[in-house]
Amino acid sequence: MAVYAITRAISERNGYEWGFNPVPEYDMPHNYQSVPQFDFLDIDYGKQHAYKRDENPPFIQQYWFERVEETRYPDGDLFRYFPYQPEIFDIPDNTKMFISNCQDARYYEPIKDNVREWFRIKPENINRYDQILSGLNIVLDDNFCAIHVRGKDFCGDTRILLPLEYYQNAMNIMLKKNPRMKFGVLTDDVKYGKLLFGDSIPVMQNELGCDYYIFNVAKNVILSNSSFTLFPTWLSENQPDVIAPRYWWRYNNSRGWLSSDIWTFGYKFLDKDGLLYDK
Repeated sequence: MAVYAITRAISERNGYEWGFNPVPEYDMPHNYQSVPQFDFLDIDYGKQHAYKRDENPPFIQQYWFERVEETRYPDGDLFRYFPYQPEIFDIPDNTKMFISNCQDARYYEPIKDNVREWFRIKPENINRYDQILSGLNIVLDDNFCAIHVRGKDFCGDTRILLPLEYYQNAMNIMLKKNPRMKFGVLTDDVKYGKLLFGDSIPVMQNELGCDYYIFNVAKNVILSNSSFTLFPTWLSENQPDVIAPRYWWRYNNSRGWLSSDIWTFGYKFLDKDGLLYDK
């Protein structure tokens, strides 16, 4: 979603024509049954084209690559950090951008209302998602907290995979605020989610759009360190109470923010000692 948002933001700011291939090359077949990621949104693809990432359209005159700063630690940990680059808005027309991250709210804060409109869910899908939630006996009110668990490809990397302790600490904070709080886990990996929580709370995987909708509407959210939940929670109009892992991909060793300055999204950030910070 960041790729779409930054591309359109640059283009509209400078009066450039813009467009996307509506058929995604990168999808989540191992997570969400290969459903196109934007299919549930009422999204504008601009001037649509069929070019792939490794193809060069004839009108492209230059290229822009997002900068990455790499540090390798003695224990082998490769720290790949993507810094904020405000000069991205000065990119000339007819540029092909290679974006790996751009997950920094400073790119989008000045046009947040516009971004919210770009990522509106189709009304017919909202009605269907509400029916799904009704069948699950889920009410997205002050007494419900949505928890996101990222498994699958994260399970093989102990530097990234969040421990149960993170979720337990976050849940205790939510319960201290509201002793009547109920929880539901949304995940790309039900097997792993059940391994973490057992039968103590519901663990589920819905359609991609339905899970997005839940995180966009829920008033209380515990995030994993997955980019999937960044935009729906940040663009929520319900002023949700959001807890996220401090240092994002380096919660487990606290070496710094990875892969970018996620703190700019303004959540509450929980560290491995159970303390909350604003960055």
